[in-house]
This record gives sequence, C-alpha cells and structure tokens, in this order.
Amino acid sequence: MENYSLWDHGSFLRDRTRVRAFEDVLRRLLTPNCAVLDIGTGTGIMAIAAAKMGAGHVDAIEPDWVIGVARGL
Repeated sequence: MENYSLWDHGSFLRDRTRVRAFEDVLRRLLTPNCAVLDIGTGTGIMAIAAAKMGAGHVDAIEPDWVIGVARGL
C-alpha cells in the first residue's frame, strides 16, 4: 500500500470509535490461551491489546517496507 503514511496510521489511532470497536470485539471473542493474528499491525496497538486482554499467543504481521519506515524514525 504505497500511499499509506505514518500520518494515516495516526489518524486511525485517533479515531476513538474505530479503536473502541476493535477493543470491544477483542473483549467479546478472546478466550484464555487463544491465538490472535494481527495482519497489518502498524504500531502493534491491537496486538498489544490482545496480549494484555489474555490471548495466549499473538502474531503481529506488517509488510517489510513499513519496518524500513520505522527504522528511519
């Protein structure tokens, strides 16, 4: 996704309705020792939330070009 920027990700995180909806789903569906796969994890905030809410295993996946952006910060 070449047109995606850190600014875009920041706007996703500031969207409280969106973040709360994700958190609500995690609260409803997570069970002890379940596995979570966060594809397009960005900063990893939802993967971290899943781990804190009791997921047994969390994998957070992001395209390799994003890692290059993070290294440049």
